[in-house]
Amino acid sequence: MRVRRSFIIATLVAAFCAASPARAAPEVNDECSVPPALAKSLEQQWRGWKILHIADLTAEDQNLWTYARGRVCPGVSPGHFLGAQSIAYALAIIRGGNEAVSLAGAAGSGWKLSVVVRPVRVKRFRVIWTAKPGTYADRFTGAKTEAKSDAIGFEELGGDVTIFVPQKGHFIPVRTAQ
Repeated sequence: MRVRRSFIIATLVAAFCAASPARAAPEVNDECSVPPALAKSLEQQWRGWKILHIADLTAEDQNLWTYARGRVCPGVSPGHFLGAQSIAYALAIIRGGNEAVSLAGAAGSGWKLSVVVRPVRVKRFRVIWTAKPGTYADRFTGAKTEAKSDAIGFEELGGDVTIFVPQKGHFIPVRTAQ
């Protein structure tokens, strides 16, 4: 009886897998647009750098990202990082094997870009997303940090996550997960 049940389960799994459409490779037409004036400021202040796109991720990370987030750009995340009254953009930017994070806030008719994470050489690019207000605990120190506005999530897919919490004009890194 037990052998027959195992055979039936194996047959159903095989039939399900055969009937499931093959997962196609992710498309590379993710939407990483920012306002034109911001794109110009980025080009001027970060010459030679570009916004991280899905196609810049490893094949495995492309699959993880698109499975979890769809076609959302992994290098642009709008949010209320500087307060509830305005939208700012967290940007994961890359050049060669280097990555950095910049925050773009409206400044008059242009944009002011601030460095959140200085350029660093990496093997795999990390993605960026908006973390909601709340209290975040650092997994190494146990220290708790409260985000009163949106925070910046910076994640190595399948690995470390750091939440950058805005406080008094700078960002406090909180390592929340592995």
